[in-house]
Amino acid sequence: MIKADNLPWSKELELAVLCHCLLNPESVEEIIHLLKPEHFYSEAHRAIFSNIVGMAEAKRSIDLPNLLERLQAGENIELAGGYSYVASLADFSNCSIDYHGDCMIIKRYAMLRAMTKAFVAGPVRAQQGTDDPADISRGTIKFLQQLELELLSDSSTKTERDNAVEMCASLETASRAVAVTGIQRLDDDLGGFRAGELIVIAAESGVGKTVAARQIRRESCIRGVHGLYCSGEMDGEQLSEREAAARTGISLHKIRNPWKMQKEDFGRVLDFASMECDKCAVLSANLSVSRITAAANEMRRRGHLGFLIVDYDELVDAAGSTELEKQNNVVRGCKALAMSHHVPVVLLSQLRKIQQGEKADKPSIHRLYGGGGKVKNASTILFIDRPYVRNLSGDETASTIYLIKNRNGKVGQLACRFNITRMRFTEDEGFQVP
Repeated sequence: MIKADNLPWSKELELAVLCHCLLNPESVEEIIHLLKPEHFYSEAHRAIFSNIVGMAEAKRSIDLPNLLERLQAGENIELAGGYSYVASLADFSNCSIDYHGDCMIIKRYAMLRAMTKAFVAGPVRAQQGTDDPADISRGTIKFLQQLELELLSDSSTKTERDNAVEMCASLETASRAVAVTGIQRLDDDLGGFRAGELIVIAAESGVGKTVAARQIRRESCIRGVHGLYCSGEMDGEQLSEREAAARTGISLHKIRNPWKMQKEDFGRVLDFASMECDKCAVLSANLSVSRITAAANEMRRRGHLGFLIVDYDELVDAAGSTELEKQNNVVRGCKALAMSHHVPVVLLSQLRKIQQGEKADKPSIHRLYGGGGKVKNASTILFIDRPYVRNLSGDETASTIYLIKNRNGKVGQLACRFNITRMRFTEDEGFQVP
């Protein structure tokens, strides 16, 4: 038997939505359209939300004094957790930042709890031996289909005018260009990476995909946009070594061999550590779509999810019977996170091996590993090439970034330099349209 404590729910999200109802009553109509009292796991929260629904239907002003009065009149104040508990909902620090997204998570948790109970109820009925197996099967399937329909009916559509008004508002605040590379010409041409977009960055092994991704994280953070970096290849300490090299100018080789560092080097690294961001986060090891989703949900709840970077696709576990099917599910999962959380998602990807007749220095969209799903879902696809890595000869710093898909503008290529000490890509020449 599954214990209640193991069922999925979030006390913080439920409190955040209830707080939002009281402090932003203009949103209550939409929240009521998204949620029902039974979607709340906590009995106290169900009682509170049920009374908020009743107040809305009665056209009463929705605020804390009226809610307390209604609960006391109906002798439901204890059921709602007591006077002090209800009064604490007026604390603005608990208020939901993204109430629509939080409502959808609460609803999904409710659906998952219902599914869990359905899967438990079936075997119990079967063990009793009194019900027809076909009836048990049909009943379970019908119940799950109803859950699916309810989950999909999230009423997330908006009118064309509403979308246009939101677009105009975002132009005033420049909030749509939420992540940047720090390569000025590339950022100018792309307009930054936008909310809801999937960006694929592909390269051969060792070229610098992680360097480019960490540069995006750093440059966006400097501009006050924080996010989640998911690494299946390195842990947080290894990523910090690279970050320290980029910020201090001390070579990564010296940082990885500390006996070669001088006293002043240690001081610079300590200064770097003390100044590192306490809002951006790293998720590492054993990556899966579900684990990334849970971490992204938590980051958004804290108000720090401005972007998401996944490094890299082949190291992320997903459902599927074949490797290609798993890859497509990783891509779809990343695109879904971009859309539902309204943030850009950057997905790093390896290039498949060169086939006979192909040229390594001529990037092709067909060289994307599991490319079909990436090509369909990505708004932007970037290839990074460094001839030195391929040939082990020539200029180690020479690199080219190929913009081979750009849903919002032109494609082309940009000559860059790879700063080996600073672990950073910098612009070398102007943007060239082929």
